[in-house]
Parts: sequence; C-alpha cells; structure tokens
Amino acid sequence: VAHSLRDYLRKLDVDPQELARVEERLSALHEAARKFRVRPDELPALLAATGERLAQLAEAGDIAALDQRVAAAKKAWRELAETLSRKRRAAAAELTHRVTAAMQDLAMPGGKLTVRLEPLAEPAAHGLENVEFDVAAHPAQPPGPLSKVASGGELSRVALAIQVATSEVGSVPTLVFDEVDTGIGGAVAATVGRLLQSLANARQVLCVTHLPQVAAYSDHHYLVQKQDSRETGRKKPRTGDSAGVSS
Repeated sequence: VAHSLRDYLRKLDVDPQELARVEERLSALHEAARKFRVRPDELPALLAATGERLAQLAEAGDIAALDQRVAAAKKAWRELAETLSRKRRAAAAELTHRVTAAMQDLAMPGGKLTVRLEPLAEPAAHGLENVEFDVAAHPAQPPGPLSKVASGGELSRVALAIQVATSEVGSVPTLVFDEVDTGIGGAVAATVGRLLQSLANARQVLCVTHLPQVAAYSDHHYLVQKQDSRETGRKKPRTGDSAGVSS
C-alpha cells in the first residue's frame, strides 16, 4: 500500500494555481446557477436560449430586414388569397345552383339564392373578399341580404336548403331547426321532413315543428306542453310544439 501511494504521488501533478483556477471557475458556475435559478448543468441550454433571444431582438431592430420580411409575407398571403378567391368563385356558382333548386321544393317557387363576393379594400385574414348571401324568396322580391329580407320561416327553409346542398362537405355534428314549417303544409311539409331525414343520415338533427308531416320523418319525438298555475286553481294544459329528433 505504501509503495502504491508513493508511486501515485510521484505521478500526481499538483499545481496549486490550476487548482485555485478550477475552484474559482466552479464557484462562478454555481453562483450563476443561483442567480438565474437553474441547476448548474442547465447553464449551457440557458446560454443558447439567451443568445437566440438576443439575435431576435437584434433582428427586430433591423428595419431593412423587417421590410423584406413584410414584403415576403404579403406576397405569400396574396398568392394564397387569390387561390382562395378562385375556389370561392367556383363554389359560389355551384352553391347558388343547388340552393336555388332546393328552394323550389320548399314553398319558395321562383326564389333564388345568390352568393356575392364583396371585394375588401384592405387585406384580411379571411382573404380578398367578404362572402354575402343574397336571397329573393319569390320572383317579385328584389334580392337582398339573407338576414334582412327573409322571414323567420323563409330563413329556416333557406338554411335547410343550404345544409342539404353542403351536406357532403359539412362537419357540424348537430343541426337545430325552428319555424321551418311556417307557412307551409301538405306536400311541401312532407318534402321538408324528407330533407331533414336525409340530413340526419350523417349527423343529429333537432326540429321544432307543429306539423305531423314533418314529425313523421323523425326517429324520436318529445311533446312540449304549456300550462298556467295560479292561486285560484290550474288551467287545462295546452298542447304545444312537437320536437322531432333524428340521429
């Protein structure tokens, strides 16, 4: 053992200055770790992240480089927006045709839906134009915005026609229709029921209706009743709406 220790001592290069340097370096590393609240072995990653952040700040102050990035972003946006506009024009023509055809069977003969693409003055996240739906419920009515010119029942039936026309690409899991049977009856009401049933092949459909022709096409029914309760006694319940549920 003594021989081994003497041999180890002869080979050991003891440099007090190097030892002091290493200890000073270790102390500095531990002090930095405490300052930045990380473990000593996390200091290299912190240094890399800080350097990247400083580079970003320096780049943010380079006006010429920022102008180039803005120009490149506008060019990329313009290319994508023009592609979207071409697809919108093609889809608008197809949607106009399909919805207008469906409206003829929904007590709106001669009615028409027009998809209008309104150009925007400034770039927007949704493209080069706003999409507006103009509708005329009958030939004598001038087309106007769907939300302003359609009555409650017409609005519901136009919405039904739109859903039927876009059923192959629609992804809404549940549709709710109210007043879809306003002002209709007979064969038209049965047509509405069939269209609702066709929509229910791929999603859940809820419909509040007064007509048996519509309710007959649903898979489940809920009967809603109203009654008045007063101190003098109870009045006879009044039968209300029938809610058809298809799924």
